Order: sequence, then C-alpha cells, then structure tokens
Amino acid sequence: MGIHIYCDEKEYSCSYGSCDKFRMATINATIKYIKSYINLTEITEYEKVYADKLLEFIDKIESEPNLDIDIF
Repeated sequence: MGIHIYCDEKEYSCSYGSCDKFRMATINATIKYIKSYINLTEITEYEKVYADKLLEFIDKIESEPNLDIDIF
C-alpha cells in the first residue's frame, strides 16, 4: 500500500511513511516561507492584523514540542 499522486503530466508514488515525511517537510517549508514573507514584505496595517495572528499561531506550534504540527 502507498500513495500515488498525479500532477499534470508527472506521477509520484511512495509508501505512507515517505508521504508523511514529504507532508511534514511541506508544512515546515510553508511555515518558513510565511515567516520570511512577513519579515521581508511591506504589509499594510490591515494585513498586519492577520500577519500577527498567523505568527502567533506559528510561535505556539514551535514553542510546544508535544503539539502536533498537523494542527497547522
């Protein structure tokens, strides 16, 4: 048993364990991208409200080792 992904003309298949590693790497990369985007981009006051809330959520995930990152 495993995962089989079709994306446009590309295919990828792997075991569930490898898929889980890929999923976690994707989540971690997304968090890293969001943090750098917010820090490097000039955001409006309106956007700052949402950015601050998102960063607060990310800090909570990163500060609690027992919190499952899947909550993201």
